[in-house]
Amino acid sequence: MMTASTKPLELYLIRHGQTEWNVADKMQGWLDSPLTARGKSQLDRVCWPAFGAIYCSDLGRAMASARRIARRQKTLIIADARLRERYFGTLQGKAIPTTAHGALGCAYQQRDWLQLHALAQVEPEATLWARIQSWLGSARKRHRFDDRPIAVVTHGEWIHTFLQHYQPARQASRLFANGQTLALNFKE
Repeated sequence: MMTASTKPLELYLIRHGQTEWNVADKMQGWLDSPLTARGKSQLDRVCWPAFGAIYCSDLGRAMASARRIARRQKTLIIADARLRERYFGTLQGKAIPTTAHGALGCAYQQRDWLQLHALAQVEPEATLWARIQSWLGSARKRHRFDDRPIAVVTHGEWIHTFLQHYQPARQASRLFANGQTLALNFKE
């Protein structure tokens, strides 16, 4: 018999739609850039299930994406700062570093978060991981008696880190594409 505490949480992890800075290959982090026409259509063309709630990062691009998803259903949108993208420190608003950028570029390409924190004040892995765990704990408590799926509109590094810890077999070496969705039953 499945009890409320053992019932899997059906999550739809959704990366926000494409933004102007995604097109320009700029690091966004906690800064923002508006959705492009393509970013809007990435979200509009999907037939979404009836969500019990739509959680989203409190950053503009995720909130705009969540509003597009919610347009066809009367679902509560809950903005939550714990769903924000990784803070990219002094890299925010700048071109995505490549190996041509020396140590900084190599650290970014290798996802060496300790080195990136030292070089550019990028949010450490442990801090992002703590935000993810905190949000998951809250969502599990809030939705323990709700059988409807939950949308989580967030960012590439958030999803990547979630999968790295909870679904390592599914984890891709690349970030999710803008507007990409992964449905999964989450049970710790």
